[in-house]
Amino acid sequence: MKKYLCLIFVICGLKAAAQQHSNELEKLEIKKKKLEIKKLELEIKEQKLSLRHEKNEWSKTYLDRSKFFLSFGMGGSIPLQHSTNSLIDNLVINNQGFYIQFLSATLFLHKNWGVELSVKMNPGVTTYPYDTVYGYKTPFNNHLQALYGDRYFVSSTEFNWQAGPNVTLMAGPVYKMIKGRFMFMPKLLFGMNTVGFNEGYAYLKEKNGNEIIDKSFIPVSSNKTSFAISPGFSASYRFSKKWAANIDVNYYRSAVSNTYTELTRSYKTQTSSTSTISESVVNQWVNIGAGISLLIK
Repeated sequence: MKKYLCLIFVICGLKAAAQQHSNELEKLEIKKKKLEIKKLELEIKEQKLSLRHEKNEWSKTYLDRSKFFLSFGMGGSIPLQHSTNSLIDNLVINNQGFYIQFLSATLFLHKNWGVELSVKMNPGVTTYPYDTVYGYKTPFNNHLQALYGDRYFVSSTEFNWQAGPNVTLMAGPVYKMIKGRFMFMPKLLFGMNTVGFNEGYAYLKEKNGNEIIDKSFIPVSSNKTSFAISPGFSASYRFSKKWAANIDVNYYRSAVSNTYTELTRSYKTQTSSTSTISESVVNQWVNIGAGISLLIK
């Protein structure tokens, strides 16, 4: 009997020891998993710190290389509708169509404030008459109709004076805002803009008679330079340490005056007369374009 009791105690002791050992193994396994989780969390934190450090390094690079840069681009010019109440208003060659930005140099003398120098050119339009809603022939013809349409049948043509391209040279303050790889720059530029002028020709046929009149309007100056003002905005994305892609939107306004010589010839009386017309016009247009920037410093 004593032997059986001893055997039972031994078996129970072995079971308890085995259970205790099993519990200890489970605790060790749990501790091991917790250590692995902590290790993984530390690795994630290190990766985040590394990415943050890399981002800070990029931002520092952009800040360091946003003190002086050169930009080049191209785009389109959209003339704003002008009135048909004056002769010059309908014969001035507006900035329109394709434009080229040969150079834009920006230098920041302060953390956020700098100056910009910009040179743009609209190549001269060589095909005339140019007849669109913002063109020349229709507004010019409307102007003649308002003057002579009650008495005459009016037809008009106009030809280019071989005026050179419209060139815009601007300079002024800019303000930059940097967020990561993006840079935003509102600006206000002032400068000079060259403007070309068309010749205008009209043929008048009397409605209730036989009188026929030829009229020509010749500008004294085929090109003139005027003061211009241009508020604008640029947005850039830095895709490398030295290069960025840009989008630019600029509004331009300039006032220019000129004198036209009006020559009138009557076929009925075989006489000619000459007069002059001096007027001024406000030119307004919007440039929308894209390009690249080279970050030098």
